[in-house]
Amino acid sequence: MITDVTVEWSDRKLILDCKYYQQAMTTHYDALRFDSGNLYQLHAYLTNKAVEPGWEDVEGMLLYPSNGYSFDHTFTLHGHHRIRIATVDLQQPWTSIESELLELFGRNQPAARMINN
Repeated sequence: MITDVTVEWSDRKLILDCKYYQQAMTTHYDALRFDSGNLYQLHAYLTNKAVEPGWEDVEGMLLYPSNGYSFDHTFTLHGHHRIRIATVDLQQPWTSIESELLELFGRNQPAARMINN
């Protein structure tokens, strides 16, 4: 399985899956819901990576571009995987995008190791 981005800090591991859809959410009985296919895919990445030593507490993030709306939801999936689903505004200057991403990652500095997949 090949992830979009895997980031390793000394105290934290993150699998980031970037999506680019016109609509990040689906409608079911007039209620907006996250796309279950994207959640299943991220869950598969996390489950497979979590068996590696040091990756037992790997976190996951689904990242969408904001298309007139924004959201940022964090929850625990199946009692052990921390998942965050958020949007980023790609129509702002690069420095603002970088700041927004670092804030989403919960880091004020980009001191991390990107893992090539």
